[in-house]
Amino acid sequence: MEEIYIRTLSLPARIKGFTSLDADGDYNIFINESLSQEAKERTLKHEIQHISEKHLEYFYRECADADQIEKAEHEI
Repeated sequence: MEEIYIRTLSLPARIKGFTSLDADGDYNIFINESLSQEAKERTLKHEIQHISEKHLEYFYRECADADQIEKAEHEI
């Protein structure tokens, strides 16, 4: 389906946000509700970049961990 759903929720302070792919093929972006509005917007932009650059498909296909994806993103 490839819809994008954005939600805020309580996360540990060190986690700004994350994206998951659900069984329907939709993207779910979760943003830490304790962030400032500006930080939420930056985090959302960052997570959308993961989607647009197909990082999640790599994650699920290759079983890479989040640190590998973040490192690969910054090498581009």
